[in-house]
Amino acid sequence: MTSISNPIIPFCVSLPGNKLNFGHDVVVGGEAFYGAQRFSINFIQSSSKNRLFHMDFRFDHNEIVLNSNYPDGCWAQEERTPLPLLLGKKFNIEIKCSTDRFVIIVDFQYHCDFVYRFDMSDVDALLIEGDVCYSVFVLDHLAINKMSRSITIKHPEVPLFHQISDGQLEVGDKVELKGEPLENAVRFSVNFIDSSTAQCIFHLDFRFNEEEPYKRTVVRNTNFPYGNWGEEERADNPLQRGESFKLQIKVLEDRFDVELNDAHSFDFVHRVSLGIADVIKIEGDVRIKSIKIKEA
Repeated sequence: MTSISNPIIPFCVSLPGNKLNFGHDVVVGGEAFYGAQRFSINFIQSSSKNRLFHMDFRFDHNEIVLNSNYPDGCWAQEERTPLPLLLGKKFNIEIKCSTDRFVIIVDFQYHCDFVYRFDMSDVDALLIEGDVCYSVFVLDHLAINKMSRSITIKHPEVPLFHQISDGQLEVGDKVELKGEPLENAVRFSVNFIDSSTAQCIFHLDFRFNEEEPYKRTVVRNTNFPYGNWGEEERADNPLQRGESFKLQIKVLEDRFDVELNDAHSFDFVHRVSLGIADVIKIEGDVRIKSIKIKEA
């Protein structure tokens, strides 16, 4: 992992191995100061200075523009999205390099995709410039096995947002989470969601309340497609605050199979099509030691 704090802007750094690879995960944190008009994050070819990926945050037009001027320096067709950032407020921008596109996550929420218009191996540097201050740059905290599409993330921040590489949940996918509930945990959840609606295909909620009716309960449910929660399925919550656990969720043809500490705990029969889910989100009062996501 490469991590650089508080660089001088404009900031240009060579990528490890002088190329961008599938599985690289670039995180840029910072703050656009009051009066800022725009700043940009760019993947460039250092020999030509051409921008194979240009993400321009325009406060003067309240939009983000995505584009490329590779290989001849001429800008191609722009792709535009609304600007979710605010002046004077810290932000977190994550750019995930999947098999055919960049997946952009802003402040831990899916924002957009940008399909590659170039060969990834032509990228050898990152350039950040414009009206931005206090930046931190982190590269490659994901370990990815291309053959099995197995992704391991160690000690990630919560909430954790993971875009499924091929855009949909499939039979054979598996999530393995190792962690511990916080000492004062109230609840945490693992969710398979449809990013276009933010609604849950499968919601697994561990609750540590001491009061009825949710006293130390695990709740399983779905609120797809209209945002209305269906009938809850409940079981006793075997997890303890501050104690380590291992959680596995296997996607079977007719159900989710859930194991805790290598023992089968319960099933959740599919209520909707699996292909609708394209994001895994973990949030709440949990400290994650590692999460392994294996895609079929």
